[in-house]
Amino acid sequence: MNVRRGGVALPSLAAGVLLALSLPPFGIWPLAFVGAALLFWRLGGLSAGTRIWSGWLCGLGCFVPGLLWAQSFNWYGAVILMAVEALSMALAAALVPARGARLAPFIGAFVLAEALRMAWPFGGLPIGGVFLGQAGGPFLGLSRLGGPLLLTAVVWAGGGTLAALAGALDAALSDDARDETRLDGGRRPTRSPARAGSALATLLVVLALIRSLLPHPTGDGPLLASTWRRSKGAASGASRRHRSIRRRCSAPRWRPPQRSPATPAPDRPSCSGPRT
Repeated sequence: MNVRRGGVALPSLAAGVLLALSLPPFGIWPLAFVGAALLFWRLGGLSAGTRIWSGWLCGLGCFVPGLLWAQSFNWYGAVILMAVEALSMALAAALVPARGARLAPFIGAFVLAEALRMAWPFGGLPIGGVFLGQAGGPFLGLSRLGGPLLLTAVVWAGGGTLAALAGALDAALSDDARDETRLDGGRRPTRSPARAGSALATLLVVLALIRSLLPHPTGDGPLLASTWRRSKGAASGASRRHRSIRRRCSAPRWRPPQRSPATPAPDRPSCSGPRT
C-alpha cells in the first residue's frame, strides 16, 4: 500500500497525543477512544515494517508527555525510557493484521503490550497506561471486575469499534455516491461533509448511551485511583530524594583548618611536671 509522505507519521503521532490528553493531569477521557480509533484506522493496509513504525510513533506521542517527570533524574535516561516504553506499542502494532478481521487482534495485542509494560522493566511502570485516563470516565467501575487490563481492553475495543463503524458508514456513503453518479450520467456528486462528522457523532452517541447504562462511581475507584496515586507518589518521592542527595553531594565538605608550616606549634602543658 502506497501512503503519501506524512500519511503514517502524522496520524500516528496524533493518535498518541490524543491518548496522552486523556491521562492526568489533562483527564479528557473520551479522547482515548478517538486516539485508539485513529490508530486502528491508520494500521489498516500497512506492511509489517510500516505498522511497527506507526505504533512506535504513537507510543512516542503518548509516553513523551506522560513520562516527562523522568527528566528530573537525568535527561538522557528519560529519553531512553520514553523510547523503550514506546516500543510496546510498536510490538502491538506489528501483531495487528493489515486486513481481514482486525478488531480482536487489535484489542488483544495492545492489552498484551500493556500487561508487558506493567511487568517489565524494573517490575513494571504503570504511569502512562491508557487505563489511567478512565479515572474520570464512566468505565471506572469495571476496574473492580478486571483491574487495569480490563479498562485497557475497553479503551482499545471502543476505539476499534468506532473506527469500524466509521469505515462502514463511509463505505455506505461511497456506494450511495456511486449510485448517484450512475443515475446522473457519470457526473460526480459533491462529497457530503457527513463523512467527516459521522465518526464524531457516532462517538458521542455511543459514549452517551454507555454513560447512561453505567453509573458513575462515587468513590475514587479503589484500584485505578490508588494505582495512579501510588505510582505518582513514588515517582515524586524518588525525585525529591534524588534532588536532596544531589544537594548534599554538591555542597562543600567541611575541612579542618590547616596550620601554616611557618607557624610554630603552641607550647602544650605537660601533665608529668617539669623535667629535672
